[in-house]
Amino acid sequence: MCQTRTIAGVVEDSLSRAPLSGVSVRVLNGGHGVLSDGAGNFHIRIGIGKQKLVFSAAGYQTQTVDVSGEDDGRIEVLFSKAYSTLKDVVVTTRRKAKYRNKNNPAVELIRQVIAHKAQNGPGADGYLSYEQYEKTRMLLDKPPKLIVDNKLLKRYHFMFENRDTVIIPGKSLVPIYIEEVFSQNYYRKQPSKNKKLILGRKGVDYGEFIDMKGISTILNRLYEDINIYDNTITAFTMQFVSPVAELAPTFYMYFIRDTVEENGQRLVELYFTPRNPEDLLFRGTMYITLDGNYAIRRVELGASKHVNLNWIQDFNVKQDFEKGPSGRYHLSNSDVIATLVRGRGCPVWWESGRSRSIICGTM
Repeated sequence: MCQTRTIAGVVEDSLSRAPLSGVSVRVLNGGHGVLSDGAGNFHIRIGIGKQKLVFSAAGYQTQTVDVSGEDDGRIEVLFSKAYSTLKDVVVTTRRKAKYRNKNNPAVELIRQVIAHKAQNGPGADGYLSYEQYEKTRMLLDKPPKLIVDNKLLKRYHFMFENRDTVIIPGKSLVPIYIEEVFSQNYYRKQPSKNKKLILGRKGVDYGEFIDMKGISTILNRLYEDINIYDNTITAFTMQFVSPVAELAPTFYMYFIRDTVEENGQRLVELYFTPRNPEDLLFRGTMYITLDGNYAIRRVELGASKHVNLNWIQDFNVKQDFEKGPSGRYHLSNSDVIATLVRGRGCPVWWESGRSRSIICGTM
């Protein structure tokens, strides 16, 4: 110990003067070294006499500092960032690799989602109660003058003056029907039972002109709750294979696009598309949690343009899930948008789950 001494100091960035942690400090041609702490400080024992200390860190230029035989105080080392010039890069095209499930990280991820369906699906809780608000609207795009100028509908002309320009950008839609329902829902797993108590209902009534009860029945028949965790999903009376069905990797292709952080939680952005674009399958994006639960945080899906949907031209679904007191993710919002094929009757319908809307008119 009589033949050594302690040198202390601090390592900082030369521009920002911010302390640097994890910087390697060693004696040149010596056999020991230390690392700077979170505040950039370091302490190292060196021999008597003149010594050389070598400082190195990733992204910075390596520095060598001379320490004299009499120098036993605190030294300050300013680190400069290391810059390098990249050589020219030549980009060439190559044949697209064939999609495979084997050794595919996206497929491994979706298999984890499928394996955790029992604990993440809506039926995972033994008991569940929740409030639900539903709003169904019918809107008309470019209403015909026969309706606008009709004297029998004069008392309802205020509707044509209150247009909605938010639902579809660039479109001015006239709301002609609305129904709101607020309910309290109860669920029991064993034995299975669901109960829905209507706490409030409000809707437009045209009296003898239109069968409002019939319209409400038809709209509720077209719209069915979409559960992304089901093996098959019914949408507009048609059945689709879910992207998280047990055999979904056989029918879908999956691609990891990005890893994002939302409110301190890491999510994987996973894109999925049908292997055969003409099958009744979805395409879209889902965000999966990386907390070990592999739950779906958000999903956006729609039908392929090559699918024959009869009178439906296109539709899209957006669902958001939020974490409940039990730690599981529950559906908080569901929106469905559908476009009808132009023809007789209403060529366009709009529907958004939980708060549903319908649009009729020309697009």
